[in-house]
Amino acid sequence: MDEISIRERISKRKLKELERYIDIVENIREHGRTVKEMVLQYLPDDIAHVPDRVRELFNEFMRKRERSLSELVIMYRNVPRIEIATRYVIFCLCTMAALRDFRVERYFSTVRDIYAELLPFLDNPEYSHVDRIVKIIESKYENIDKQFLIILSLKYAHGVRKVSKAYKKEVFEWIMTFQTIEEFEDNLRVFFMKKSSERIRKCIRNIVRVFSHRTSFPLAVNIIRRGEYRRYISIADMYTTLTTFRSGAFLIMKLDSEKVRKIAAELETGKEVIIKTEAVKGIVRSVAKLSLDPILYERGAFDIGYRYCSKNKCEECPISNICLKYLNIKIK
Repeated sequence: MDEISIRERISKRKLKELERYIDIVENIREHGRTVKEMVLQYLPDDIAHVPDRVRELFNEFMRKRERSLSELVIMYRNVPRIEIATRYVIFCLCTMAALRDFRVERYFSTVRDIYAELLPFLDNPEYSHVDRIVKIIESKYENIDKQFLIILSLKYAHGVRKVSKAYKKEVFEWIMTFQTIEEFEDNLRVFFMKKSSERIRKCIRNIVRVFSHRTSFPLAVNIIRRGEYRRYISIADMYTTLTTFRSGAFLIMKLDSEKVRKIAAELETGKEVIIKTEAVKGIVRSVAKLSLDPILYERGAFDIGYRYCSKNKCEECPISNICLKYLNIKIK
């Protein structure tokens, strides 16, 4: 359980009607606590230790509040390969926007396999290295937009160079300076082209999510300490949406949303209910926010949707005992 209970934020009148749905939301959120971010699951052996060690140091730092942020910077700097690990994670999350199929698990595995060839570019992101890196990735992962990958890799190189040369900081230390989620998101645009898109916004949110929670790769220290991570706005992708609706977690909004009540009424007929992801983003984001830890909720909902719900593996699902199993809901 979080240190703040959902029930403390809901009136007694609402609590009586929403109790069951609160349990579902909490179970999804708590599953997120047990799940590692996918990009961290596929770290090369050379840097796989870094997030774990950073979490240990962060937890130690939080237990001794008299320590200053500058001391934590020094502690982090002593973690071997921390800068390379930070650059690697950002590279993966930046360039996944070029995927045509958005099969990120396979892509992260592919990038891990070429780590030795990628390392010189991570260490010294010269623009002249981009063509070589793109050719290697394209040879291993065919379903990718080569031209877009070139642009994204060039922008990534520009971002790292700007942080190190113009801001005079290592990338991990630069991340530690941000105070709010909005500030972090705005500054991450240094790694992307000026004209944004839905895919780019998803990439930025993924980067924010990975670095802004104490259970992940906690570099955005101020955001975590100030509870800013609770203001994270969910990506509300297809898998998170699938879990939110099929589990019945969306019904935590039924007293406040006419759209939710309409969907609930349609479900009672027993007919197939088709839901468009774009049309219910607001509902998914509201549910994630009501969970009081939208990063954990999104991580848990995505994992359940990706590994179980999309494959109808109800018997294996970690929330099977509480899920309402609305299998007649189809997400588009």
